[in-house]
Amino acid sequence: MKPGTRLYRINLPRLLVMPGIWLAFVVMLLGILGSSSKPGDAAAGVGAAAVLTLILAPIFYFTVWKTRLELDEQGITQFQFGYTIRSHWANLERLSMEPGAEGLYLAQSGTDSTVLRGSVRIVQAMNSILGVGTMFGDAEALAQGRFIALMPFTNHLNGGALSRDLERWAPQLFPSAAAVRS
Repeated sequence: MKPGTRLYRINLPRLLVMPGIWLAFVVMLLGILGSSSKPGDAAAGVGAAAVLTLILAPIFYFTVWKTRLELDEQGITQFQFGYTIRSHWANLERLSMEPGAEGLYLAQSGTDSTVLRGSVRIVQAMNSILGVGTMFGDAEALAQGRFIALMPFTNHLNGGALSRDLERWAPQLFPSAAAVRS
């Protein structure tokens, strides 16, 4: 990482989702198998918990822990499992602060990732089947690589250091602040 680069990791509650899911499954598995009268079931439960841990640990690492934003004087980069979106500051069109859809809209795409397009389409299909709203703001703009989701970073955004960095490097996103400066 270059000197002067600001790094933002996702919110702690989002970091705890995957370990929370793991813990719920392990406790449930151990409870079911531990209440069994068969002597080998407890050992099978521990073995199943170990296998579940081996499966979920890498998923957690790559999908949650590696997610981050890096900002420097050149622009902003969002690192997500399977894709990276980069943009220089002048390419930022607007900031959405709509709850659940916080993000940055880019004039030009910041990636050409087929993984991103495919994963957005899969999640959209799952959401429509389940009747759930969007999970990442503007799905169409995200699929085009024109949306940097800030929802995972809202603790840094709402009056925090990320908000101050955006105001400093991308004042065009804050018309009232720009008017005060001139």
